[in-house]
Amino acid sequence: MIMVKYLIKELVIKMRAIPLDDQAVGKTLGKTIYDEKGRAILREGVTLTKKYIKALKQKGFTMAYIRNELVPDLEVNEAINEETRIKALKTLRETIENISHKNLTEKDFEKVSQVVNAIIDDIKNSNQVLFYLSNIKSFDNYLFQHSINVCIYSSIIGHALHLNQLDIKKLAVGAMLHDIGKAKLPPEILNKPRKLNQKEYEIIKKHPIEGYNILRNSSNISLISAHVAFTHHERLDGSGYPLGKKGKDNIHLYGQICAVADTFDAITSNRIYRKAIKPYEAADIIKENSGVTLNPHIIKKFFENISIYPTGSIVLLNSNRIGVVTKQIKNSPEKPTILIFSENFNIVEPYEIDLYKEKEDYIKVIIEKLPPSLEHKLSSSNYNHIISYL
Repeated sequence: MIMVKYLIKELVIKMRAIPLDDQAVGKTLGKTIYDEKGRAILREGVTLTKKYIKALKQKGFTMAYIRNELVPDLEVNEAINEETRIKALKTLRETIENISHKNLTEKDFEKVSQVVNAIIDDIKNSNQVLFYLSNIKSFDNYLFQHSINVCIYSSIIGHALHLNQLDIKKLAVGAMLHDIGKAKLPPEILNKPRKLNQKEYEIIKKHPIEGYNILRNSSNISLISAHVAFTHHERLDGSGYPLGKKGKDNIHLYGQICAVADTFDAITSNRIYRKAIKPYEAADIIKENSGVTLNPHIIKKFFENISIYPTGSIVLLNSNRIGVVTKQIKNSPEKPTILIFSENFNIVEPYEIDLYKEKEDYIKVIIEKLPPSLEHKLSSSNYNHIISYL
């Protein structure tokens, strides 16, 4: 029994994202936060204070990862390692700045190619059942982090579709640079904190063409990669842009892959004008567009390989049971294994259920804060350690 309780303790405190508000004060940062230049703003292990939280929010951060220092650290394994992400962040920022300042050279694209190789290698060498990407972006570094995530997601899909390594490389380079045309657009429109008007939206819709023109003139970029930038906003029903192409046979496959990756990362990210939605909610939205605007086969492969309920998440089931995600199942990310510690908001002896086998049970929501009634019961039991870092 003691071992089971300790298991709960370890799982619940696993690093997880929380809003940067008053409840974050006193928490220990579980993951270093970087700016758009790849510089550490606040390092893992620092105690969050009101001053730190205010500074982070001024830089456009709305979330942070926390951890519990009372037990051994548990890593949140991502699709790529931190060193690769920092290098990608620096490389992409420098490339986009050089486009804006008209200093772009072939050397910039050589660096992009090298960092894409590192991303592909990290994914290929990963032994994860399902891939997970932390989604802590500031408004200032959104473009860079978003482009890196789209590259990672596209590469994962490429592997799932059994593309060869050369084709995955072409896809990944195009995905990394899919929004590069935005470097040619007015920053006041790109960074507008409110909804764009029709005239501004028409300007934004030019970025696939701008990106295509930049990439197709490079000797270090495949024309196929350039077409990823050109077609990532085309949609199967003809509602996309810049050409309004219709049907999966008329839109390059890699553009369709990038479209799924781009959509998922965009809607699960905080923006100045709207809040992010949860990955499992994003999955529902994208699946609703399956066969309408987005390729259904690509969507299927994507969600067979992406974690929408990360290990360590506290979840509420439809049966009013609350537990912790302990294991992921490949090809069924919506049906992980759950360690239950509450039934009908009462504490129970912990036990595991496999949602893949328990056909009638499903996850309703990820819980960021336990209901007060359950929190009170936990605090008056031997489970205080569970709520200490919720």
